[in-house]
Amino acid sequence: MGFGRPSIRLPQVTRTRETPWLFVLAALLALGALYFVLRASRVEGRTRVQYENLAMTRLEAVVAAELAFHERKGRYGWLSELRAAALLKGVPTGDIDGQEVVPSPRYRIDVLLPHSMSPTDKVRIGIKAGGRTNVNLEQRHFAVVARPWSDAPSGYRTFYRDETGPTYVSEGVSDVPSRTNRPLPDVLLTHGIVTYAGGLRWYRLDQLPKR
Repeated sequence: MGFGRPSIRLPQVTRTRETPWLFVLAALLALGALYFVLRASRVEGRTRVQYENLAMTRLEAVVAAELAFHERKGRYGWLSELRAAALLKGVPTGDIDGQEVVPSPRYRIDVLLPHSMSPTDKVRIGIKAGGRTNVNLEQRHFAVVARPWSDAPSGYRTFYRDETGPTYVSEGVSDVPSRTNRPLPDVLLTHGIVTYAGGLRWYRLDQLPKR
């Protein structure tokens, strides 16, 4: 009885499939695009902070001018009156749609004076183009608002100061979902941590966590 030659089964070698070079290229392009998006976001964030800081500096300069004007005249005044009294040295002013403002990169700074009382005893305020002021009220109240231009990118905040001292900030959260502009407050803001005016939600800046 003969013995046949034993059969030897060789192990099968599975060839791995090489990654197509197009997939590698697409992945590299996606990573590159993500890098530039993140870098642009960081740059825009730094730019936004710089613009906000400059707007705040000019807002504080207008507040200081108002306080100095009040010491001289016993009342608060419009930008034109502050400029005529030489209290805005180094602070630029310009005319936007017939309203004198302090311009700043991506910002405009408005002065608001009181004109009446609301039924709930809130002091109503408005810009110069809004009509006459109340002589008795303007001896006691004023407000200065730094708000982004209407075409400024989202994320730019609005800042508010008056004679009481605290700075308020609004991030544009509106009670009107369709509102896209940055409206001015229509009444003096209160001393509360959170308040509402002009359809916007305002916060005490010193109550917010540091960025």
